[in-house]
Amino acid sequence: MPWILLALLHWLPAPVVAMDLAGERAWAAALERSPLAGERLWLQAGGIEFPALWRPSQRRDTAGAVVLLPGRGAHPAWPEAIEPLRRGLPRRGWATLSLPLPGPGEPGGIALARARLEAALAFLAKRGIRNIALAGHREGALLAAWFASRRPEDSALQAVVFLSLPRPSPADPALDGADLIRRIDLPMLDVVGEWEVREDPGWLAARLEAASRAPAPEGMVPLAPSPRSRGLSVARSGNPGYRQVIIPGGGADFSDREAWLGKVVSSWLNRVAPGMELADAP
Repeated sequence: MPWILLALLHWLPAPVVAMDLAGERAWAAALERSPLAGERLWLQAGGIEFPALWRPSQRRDTAGAVVLLPGRGAHPAWPEAIEPLRRGLPRRGWATLSLPLPGPGEPGGIALARARLEAALAFLAKRGIRNIALAGHREGALLAAWFASRRPEDSALQAVVFLSLPRPSPADPALDGADLIRRIDLPMLDVVGEWEVREDPGWLAARLEAASRAPAPEGMVPLAPSPRSRGLSVARSGNPGYRQVIIPGGGADFSDREAWLGKVVSSWLNRVAPGMELADAP
C-alpha cells in the first residue's frame, strides 16, 4: 500500500500540488514508481491530456461508477476523503475514476473542469457504464454541484455526493453551493463532519433550506432509515432526494472517520442508484 508515496505527494511544494499542467505531469511521473502505476490512465480534454486514476469494481455485481473530484490543490489520490473512497468503493461494487481539477476561481477553471468531467463520462460510456455518480470534496464538491445543475438531459449522471461543501469563495462567488443545490433534480447526499457543524451551523441550515426548494427527483419517494445510519445525525429537508449526514467526531478532512465515510456513501448510493445499467460498448 503506497502510503509513503501518498504522504510525500501530500507535502510536495506548492507549485506541484497546485495541479497546474506541469504539476500534473510531475505527479503522474511520481506514480510510475508506485504500486498505483497500473491504475493511472490519460484522458483528454480540450486537446490536452491529463492523468486520472481508474479502479474497477472488485465485485461481479458491479453497481456503477463514481467520479471522484478532489479539492483545490489536491491530486487524484489525496489521502483526505478521496483516497479512502477511491480504494474502498470498488470493494463495495462501485468502480472509481479520480480526476485532478482546477479550483474555483482559477483562470478558465470552470470550462476546464467541465471538459474534464465530460471526458470522464465519455471514458465510462466506452466501457458501457450508464450508472454514474459524482462525489466531490471541498472545492471538488462545488464543481460537482455546478456540473450536476447543468448536466445534459441525456446524461448518465444519477446522483451527486458533497463532502464538506464549502461556503462561496470570494474568488468565485458565482459558485454558491446553496444556489446550486436549488437547481439540482438528482439525489443528493450532503456529508459533513461534526466539527464543521459546530463551527458553522448556519451553513448547514442554508443548504437544508435550499434543498427544500430543489425539484425532487422524478419518481423518488422518501427513504426509510437505514440500519447503517445508527450513530449518525441525519437531517432531511422535505425533498426526498436530499439527505444531510453528520459524521460524529469528524472534521472537513474526515481523518480517522474513513470507515464511517465509506459506509455512508456506499449505502446511500446503493439505495438511490441501485444496479448498473450496461450498454453495448462501441
